[in-house]
Amino acid sequence: MAPLSSPPPTAAASTGPALAALQASFDVVPGYLNAATSGVLPLPAREAFHRLVDESAAGTLDIAAVEAAVTRSRELWARLHHTTGDRVAIGSSLSPMVAVVANSLPPGSEVIVAHNDFSSMVEPFRHVPGLTVRCVYDDRLATSITAETRLVAYSLTQSRNGHVANWQEIGAAAAAHGAQVLCDITQSSGWLDVDVNQFDITVCNAYKWLCLPRSTGFMTLNPSSDLAWLRPVSAAWYACDDMFGSCYGPHIQLSATAKRFDVSPNWLLWPPAAIILELFVAAFEEDPAAIARHNCELANALRDALGQPRPAASGSHLCHPFVTIADPDGSVERRLREAGLRVAARNGAVRITFHIWNTMGDVHAVVAALNVSPS
Repeated sequence: MAPLSSPPPTAAASTGPALAALQASFDVVPGYLNAATSGVLPLPAREAFHRLVDESAAGTLDIAAVEAAVTRSRELWARLHHTTGDRVAIGSSLSPMVAVVANSLPPGSEVIVAHNDFSSMVEPFRHVPGLTVRCVYDDRLATSITAETRLVAYSLTQSRNGHVANWQEIGAAAAAHGAQVLCDITQSSGWLDVDVNQFDITVCNAYKWLCLPRSTGFMTLNPSSDLAWLRPVSAAWYACDDMFGSCYGPHIQLSATAKRFDVSPNWLLWPPAAIILELFVAAFEEDPAAIARHNCELANALRDALGQPRPAASGSHLCHPFVTIADPDGSVERRLREAGLRVAARNGAVRITFHIWNTMGDVHAVVAALNVSPS
């Protein structure tokens, strides 16, 4: 297995049974090109969610079964990202997980963040008194690290344009200067095979490319990293191994594992999350690059039709499934929406993203809506 390897840009997607089962689990109206904003719920997860709502309304919700689903989700997440469940904490949103890191840093620490990164990766550091926050452009992250740097915090895949950072170069520079790395894999996990052991800490909102319900997230800690400085600043009963024996303080015993950073879960979300993760784990274990190949093949087909360079020719470290079109006046977005295509407007551009449910028909629909002559 070669995590974070670039898929061949013209390779055909695998059609193995696990990938086919994942694709068949979606019933998406054609033209949904917005996985980077929100994934869609697979049918088995939707059915499970409906059952949970009914049980909650009837007072028959099985809390023990829900807790088992949280544990299962933690283990599946770990398996998908090449680590173990004891290194994984569950979260609900990106900025609170980043805030744990920001509020654990000693006063005077220098943090380097990426210019134009997603604000949830930047603002938690800016609002902690005593930290020095330095903002640099993506391609200067590695060269900006010095002996004064304590932490580098960045997104592996940029939300605004899909640019994939050169994580190897950044990691090597951080190690050479005694700094550590916090990486947001929200826009990578679910299409790219990510090995979290290549970073000290990772955080992820799982409702995008992984298609979990919103308010499910994960933080992973590298067992090879010195993270004794990381403090459970949101410690509560759910951060204990004996959760229901830890409902009343003081002096509860937090878990010795990454669970000490857990937040209390929304019980209705985690059984569907476990079902979805089962599907993605099976697909990635069948062929770790299949989803990336499928997504990038569609994105490259649209780039070719628009006369845009492919990522390898335009500075991105890897091929990625994001296509951006300049749209300062909003006219491009309007034409696409009038054609029934669901995209995102970000940073003066339209952002189109392709995922496992999309087909070449979606590419043709964008081309037709924009009156582009196919190449």
